[in-house]
Amino acid sequence: MTEFLYAYGFDNWAFWQQYLMRGSLITLLLIASAVAVTRAGRSPYWALLMIVPYGAVVALWLFAFTAWPKEKPRVADAGKTA
Repeated sequence: MTEFLYAYGFDNWAFWQQYLMRGSLITLLLIASAVAVTRAGRSPYWALLMIVPYGAVVALWLFAFTAWPKEKPRVADAGKTA
């Protein structure tokens, strides 16, 4: 994240401004991921893995390959047999 801030000229900002920007970006990331995870039927605490290094990759793999709590059979497929 520091490379992003320095690439766009944020290195000239005061320390409190840099911390405010970083905190805002992390908060936005956590809120967006918590909303997405909650819509899928999981606990919003899964979003905390986004701030752990490589936690987002591990969370994505666990999230993708486990059973989904809100997954329901579609109405069109309910009457069909194989």
